[in-house]
Amino acid sequence: MKHKLTICMVILALVALMVTPVSAATTFIQSDALTEIEVYDDGSYAVIETTVTSPSISTFATAQTKSASRTYTYYSASSVKEWDFTVKGTFSYDGSTAKATAVSTSYNIYVAGWSLVSRDSSKSGAKVTATGNFKYKTMTKSTTIGLKCSPSGTISAA
Repeated sequence: MKHKLTICMVILALVALMVTPVSAATTFIQSDALTEIEVYDDGSYAVIETTVTSPSISTFATAQTKSASRTYTYYSASSVKEWDFTVKGTFSYDGSTAKATAVSTSYNIYVAGWSLVSRDSSKSGAKVTATGNFKYKTMTKSTTIGLKCSPSGTISAA
């Protein structure tokens, strides 16, 4: 069973959480970044960060564009960064509708022995989703992360 904790942190709080995972939900407000922590029964945990890029604004365009990324970083029970997986989405919105216009994924391996087994991404309507499957010896870890955009341009986790 995983416990999902939602946290928007200042840099010092993020450093403290990486050293000692929290056991209660705390919420902090910070500009355009949202950080969540998922703690697993074996003591490992993931830090999931959503970052929104400022919209491009044109005086003549009716629609605006916004990009965002969501990164899932997996840590061992001893707080060693093992790997991360990112989905990036680009969205257009005009106040009435929103649409995902592009999706991409990337990943990094920080501990030798881990490998990416498979990844997939998709966009549908105003939503982008990506799944990454990672393997270390006989252990497999998977994550599915996504982003969605409202007609007013608000980006949130999907």
